[in-house]
Amino acid sequence: KAGQGGNQWSNLGDDGHVYTAPVGSYKSSASWCGAFDMAGNAYEWVQDVYAPYPPGPRVDPLGPASGERRVRRGGSFDVEFYFGLCAKRGEHPPHDRRRDEGFRVVMDF
Repeated sequence: KAGQGGNQWSNLGDDGHVYTAPVGSYKSSASWCGAFDMAGNAYEWVQDVYAPYPPGPRVDPLGPASGERRVRRGGSFDVEFYFGLCAKRGEHPPHDRRRDEGFRVVMDF
């Protein structure tokens, strides 16, 4: 259940599911292109190796070719809801798996 931290925001993330919600549970929150579940539920592992963003404007900057830590996007059911933004970017070692991490399957129509 999201928001276990006990602060003023805790009840805002309670969606009735103990862990992840089933895919497509929130159809009214689909993105402009019809993608569901883009924020929260589970952290999203991405291909990029983590490095801080370079200064200045950036459009899909390439990360380093190798490194120990990988990029994670979004938030999960196990953190405060305000961390669940799609743009949230963090890093985590791939060998330290958590129950609230996953990946996004993408299909081109």
